[in-house]
Parts: sequence; structure tokens; C-alpha cells
Amino acid sequence: MLYPLEIINIPNIRRYKQRHESILDYYYEHYSHFQNERSKRIDSIKEAIQKNTSTFKFSSWHRIFDLQFIENPLSAKGSTLNDPGGRFNIGNIDQLKFPCFPALYIAENFETAYREKNQILPNKTFDEGLSSDDLSLTNQNSTVDLLLNGYVESVIDLTKEESLKDFYKVISDIKLPKHLEKKSQRLNLSTMYHVQSYKTLRKSILQDNWRQLPMQVDIPSNSQIFGQLAHIAQIEGIVYPSRMSAALKCLAIFPKNFMNSNSYIKIQDNNKPQNINFTELSSGTFQYMY
Repeated sequence: MLYPLEIINIPNIRRYKQRHESILDYYYEHYSHFQNERSKRIDSIKEAIQKNTSTFKFSSWHRIFDLQFIENPLSAKGSTLNDPGGRFNIGNIDQLKFPCFPALYIAENFETAYREKNQILPNKTFDEGLSSDDLSLTNQNSTVDLLLNGYVESVIDLTKEESLKDFYKVISDIKLPKHLEKKSQRLNLSTMYHVQSYKTLRKSILQDNWRQLPMQVDIPSNSQIFGQLAHIAQIEGIVYPSRMSAALKCLAIFPKNFMNSNSYIKIQDNNKPQNINFTELSSGTFQYMY
């Protein structure tokens, strides 16, 4: 919101600052309530996620990353350096409140990987007259595209309609308390209610604008919270539908969970950059990947 310069004085600035702090306090209290309720059910949550996992094998999938990380192209460290992180991992939001954990993101083809990295929606037109389709076919000098193949022992596949049913059953009794509902009304905010249906749960985890909450009010999005729960459950990856490229898939990989696993991610031989530290993410190298 823009204000005329004439009304921007010290008392008004103080009021705006106080309101902003009150809003941040409300969202953190909201997050803390649901986090506390999830912690009471954590064993059931882990079981619900684990029972819906499967193996996942892929070939010639794409990873696009910034050139500065060329020496360790399978490292997921970059996913924790920025605010807010990635769709299914928490980055540098507030490390005291929300500990970071890394994820490596790859996609089914170059176009999808490019769009996901740059958050380019399908059919968007740019000022230069280029569409996202045009841009997605152009590999920029500041980025590198790698072809990967791999096998992941334990993934939860969110492209499958029923994959979150058991998780939903565990958390469906968590409700928004009345005092938080009233507090949101006093602050003139849209009330964020508890999940009221399975359809709503899936939509909240797969929504396009997952960055909104962490960027605006410093709390993780629902997809990041789910990623955290999957990570705690020792799941090694999350397969999910690209929101930028319809009907194609992406994979978020949790390298820390490769410790006691036969899973691997390899750079394909015909696509290896020179002078890199590791060409494979596995139980023998995972500790160097975050």
C-alpha cells in the first residue's frame, strides 16, 4: 500500500511498525499451535508417510543450477542459503525457529527444470516479446544443465491422488482455536483455518504461490512443513507434479537421508563437467552434499 508523503510521520511509522509486528506475532502463534499438535502425533505422522512410499527410478532427468556451484553440482547446499528455501525444504527464514534442511531439485525435462528454477508460469509473455516457452529453450550462461539418472529407495509420490490419505487422517482432528480466529479478525486478516478436507490439503501442499507465507510473514509454507515431516520420517524424496509445466514431474531429494540407503543419483557420462568433486550422490558421498 502506498501513502502520501504528507502523512508519513513518526507516529504513523510507529503505528505501521506495531501493526506489522502484531501480524508477525499472530502468524508465528498460528504456526506454533499447529506445530505443537503435529509434534504430539509425530509417530503416527511418520508411519502414515512411510506406508505410502515406493521406489523411484529415472533416467535423463535435468538439474539446472547456478554456475558458481559447478565444483559440486549435486550439492543441495544452495537450497538452504536463500530465504525462503525450496518448495519442500526450509531455507534461511529464521534458523532459531525453523532449522534449515537441504533438498536437491530435479525435473523430468529441461523445460520443466528451467521453469521451476525461475518460477516461470506456462504461457507467460515477457516485455521482450518472448514467451516462457522461448526462454525455457535457452540455457543461460550463468546456469548449468546436467542430465542425471538415479534410483531412490523411498519416495512419496504426490502425483498419485491417494498418497496423502493416511497423513490426512492423522492430522484431520487438529483444529484452529477460537482465540486465534478472533485474533485474526481483530487484525483484519483472512483467517487461516485448519485443513477441512483432503482436497484442501493436497491443494495447500501443491499450490503455486508457496513462497507467499515465508516471504511475507516469516513462517514456512505448507509444502515446506510437509517436506520437513517427510524428512523427519527418513523419506529420501518427494515426487510432485510441476506447477510450471503441466503433466510433468519433479523430484525433491533429501541427501541427509541417504546415509543407510542403496539410493544413488549419478551424472550421466556424456554430460559431466570437468574438475568436479563428485559425480554421484550416494551413502558414500551424501555428507558432502549439504
